[in-house]
Amino acid sequence: MKIIADHTLDTSFIHGLWPGFKLTVLFGFNLFLFFINRLYIIITALVITLLLYKVAGFSSIRIWQKVRSVWVFFAVLFVFHLFFSSWQNSLIVVLRLASLLLLAGLFTLTTPSSQIMETLERYFIGLQSFGAHPAKISLALSLTLRFIPILGQIIHEVHEAQQARGSEGNIMNMTMPMIIRTLKISEDVASAIEARCYDNDA
Repeated sequence: MKIIADHTLDTSFIHGLWPGFKLTVLFGFNLFLFFINRLYIIITALVITLLLYKVAGFSSIRIWQKVRSVWVFFAVLFVFHLFFSSWQNSLIVVLRLASLLLLAGLFTLTTPSSQIMETLERYFIGLQSFGAHPAKISLALSLTLRFIPILGQIIHEVHEAQQARGSEGNIMNMTMPMIIRTLKISEDVASAIEARCYDNDA
């Protein structure tokens, strides 16, 4: 299961919105949440995000399937933050991240990959005067969005493997396989980009 997944064909109101508008809302939402540290506001943002899934035509079961695959990651993150902060602040961090991932997931579910890349390229067209390549930047960001569901799948598979071995409570037993598999996939993605004849310049 994935938090961020491939585009789904549908005719909902959110599917029909201009990709640039959805991307602007996503960036604005991210910035807003990063500067907010009140639990009730974070919870409200999460509820609004879940309601947007409903507006887009996704069932509660579908939403739960997306969250279920990475609940272990959120649990580990919560426990980790408890060592350095209060439970309220730890909960804020986890719910903030869940809101951001779910909204990013809604964006990719309701927007084709080609439109995402085209929109990102338009956003960064002004950077050409500084020697940057908008096409490369848009490709990198698009791949980042597509990489997140793979990471969620890795977490889910490693958790199931640890359950089968009876060692799911050991965080290190989960962390190392996730790091190794993530680095391997990153290497594969880099090879794929190189195969498309992208050079190493910025």
